[in-house]
Amino acid sequence: MEPESSVPNDSVPPPPPPPGQDQKFCMDCGKVILRRAEICPGCGCRQTAAPYKGPSGFTNPFAGPATRSPELQSSFVTQMAVLIGLNILWNGLGNLAIGDKRGWAFGFVNWIAVALSFIMVGIPLILFFAYCGYAGYQFLLEQQADNNISTVGI
Repeated sequence: MEPESSVPNDSVPPPPPPPGQDQKFCMDCGKVILRRAEICPGCGCRQTAAPYKGPSGFTNPFAGPATRSPELQSSFVTQMAVLIGLNILWNGLGNLAIGDKRGWAFGFVNWIAVALSFIMVGIPLILFFAYCGYAGYQFLLEQQADNNISTVGI
C-alpha cells in the first residue's frame, strides 16, 4: 500500500470558480455562464428558462408550478362556495365571510340598488295599482249614475 501524497492528482480538474451574481453553472457541462444565457457557449446545451430577476427585483409571477397542491385547491373551492352562497343572499356578505373588507362597500351598493329598484319599479307599481282602483271607483260612480237615471224615468 502506497502512502498518500499531499500532491493533488493531475487527472482531477480543479473545481470551477463560484458563479457571480449574474452567472450560473451550465446544467450539462458545469461551466460558469451568464444567468440569462439560453445556450451554453462551451457545450451548446440549451438551458431551462429560470425566472429572471431584473434590476428592480421584479420576478415573473407566472414562473413556478402551474398546479396547486390538493390542500390549497380544496381550501380555494370551499372559499368560493362560501363566497357564492352568501353573495346569493346579499351581495358583499360572502366577501366579508372570506375576509375581503370590500364586502361592506359591495353591501352598501347593493342596498342602494335595492332602494333604486323599489323607486324605479315599486313606486310606479303602487301608483299603477292606485290608478286601477281609482278607475274602478269612477266606473262604479258612472254605473250608479246610469242606474239612477234609468230608474227615475220609469
